Amino acid sequence: MQHLNSGPTEFQPIHSRNSGGRRIVMHAPMPKPSLIALAVLMLAFLFLSFSSSVVAQDETSARQ
Repeated sequence: MQHLNSGPTEFQPIHSRNSGGRRIVMHAPMPKPSLIALAVLMLAFLFLSFSSSVVAQDETSARQ
């Protein structure tokens, strides 16, 4: 019976840690969308610059 009593007391701190982790997760989505937006903008800019350079190469090869 002592082992069963010690089990829940050991499990309670873990549950409180999980609730604290959930609070961190609730606060985390605020900076994440901005980082994702920045990453998408960077990828879009790189893709546009890459595609424009490829189009320029195609035009020069077509002119030749």
